[in-house]
Amino acid sequence: MSAVMKILLIDDDELDRALFEQTFQAAFPQGELVQCEDTDDLCALAQQHRPDCILLDYRLRGSDGLALLRSFSSSLRHSTARPPVIMLTGEGNETVAVRALKLGSADYLSKNDMTPANLEAAVTDALAEQRLRQAEAAEQQHLRELATTDSLTRAGNRLAFTQALERKLSLAERHGSCFAVLLIDLDQFKPINDEYGHAAGDVILIETVKRLRGAVRTEDAVYRMGGDEFTLILDHCQSAREASDVCERIHQALAHPHWLPSGISLQCSASVGMAIYPRDGDSADALTHAADTAMYQRKRAHHRDRRAGPGPRDV
Repeated sequence: MSAVMKILLIDDDELDRALFEQTFQAAFPQGELVQCEDTDDLCALAQQHRPDCILLDYRLRGSDGLALLRSFSSSLRHSTARPPVIMLTGEGNETVAVRALKLGSADYLSKNDMTPANLEAAVTDALAEQRLRQAEAAEQQHLRELATTDSLTRAGNRLAFTQALERKLSLAERHGSCFAVLLIDLDQFKPINDEYGHAAGDVILIETVKRLRGAVRTEDAVYRMGGDEFTLILDHCQSAREASDVCERIHQALAHPHWLPSGISLQCSASVGMAIYPRDGDSADALTHAADTAMYQRKRAHHRDRRAGPGPRDV
């Protein structure tokens, strides 16, 4: 609620508006009242004036107050920021009041019982209920983030990756688009973790996520699957060449040494496998399996290269 109470009144009866203005000034001496005779778009009107609360007459000349309320509630169903609506009714309109409550009205007031005390109570209660809904929504969002975020690196976790991949598959199937899944595994992480401890390993994992995010676009999300394994979904990736270019940027980003707070420099490169939809699979399991297979092929090739050592020098 803003420091100064702001109420939007929509009523096409000039006498009723004048009486309401007196009631409003008595209830909220420092408040601001915006009056409107009619509207065919309550959402636009609320966006224009940004009131704390809306009082809407159910019977208007050019439109039906209940229809406006229905459209307003439907358009902003998932928004906790929308101002509460209090329906204004005439005497004996209990049926209208019940319908208004079912359509999303926070409360209703009879014009025949309009007093400063009744108005203040209705508005105060409606705003208190809105703040409660906002707090509940924020808590639910926080819980969702905890459930889908890796606590160490703040990247998405395995659950977040699974959900994102399923959504991406659905969109790609409908629109005929392509995308790529990359699986990244750090090559020397376990020996480093064993020798220098988990604190050093945590530094590398956190820095790895930062470098991965720096190597891709903002919309290409990074996920930590667990341990030293990460995944990326490359949105709108149209070719294997494009995905390969991203893989190369990732290799370069992760090839630089990691510096521990103690000043020790550690090298921890990575093996990257990629799978492209629909070329390598048309399901979540198929794509992740293809990326996993490609990643282990790359890892075995790295292992063979290290064992072989440098080739002979040209003389």
